[in-house]
Amino acid sequence: MKKLKDYKNFQEYISDVPREYDLFVSKSIEISDKIQKILKKNQLTQKQLSVKLEKKESEISKWVAGSHNFTLKTITKIESILNEELIKIAPSKDNKIEKSNIRLLPHTKSPNPEYKKKSKILINKVSDK
Repeated sequence: MKKLKDYKNFQEYISDVPREYDLFVSKSIEISDKIQKILKKNQLTQKQLSVKLEKKESEISKWVAGSHNFTLKTITKIESILNEELIKIAPSKDNKIEKSNIRLLPHTKSPNPEYKKKSKILINKVSDK
């Protein structure tokens, strides 16, 4: 990417921004806006959210400013606390987990036969859907 001074005008500069960066900024702002709307709807402050998430209020402030690089772990924790989805992923047509795709790894310390039995039952239930 060229330096800002190398562009004739701002529009030329903007048109040269990589698509991935543009998408990142758009999605970050959408997530931040959604957090703000949920907080307002539930009459929660950033401070209250920070307490629930065990974060500093300044960090929450950065999140709602729209420039934070959210991890999936952070997003799911926020969704859990606020009890609302921030990102909705449409289910695929073939949403089944096949038995052949799952391997049970034995515990390194004292393998529990009950764990293996329950895991096999769970895998069968998921595959049978």
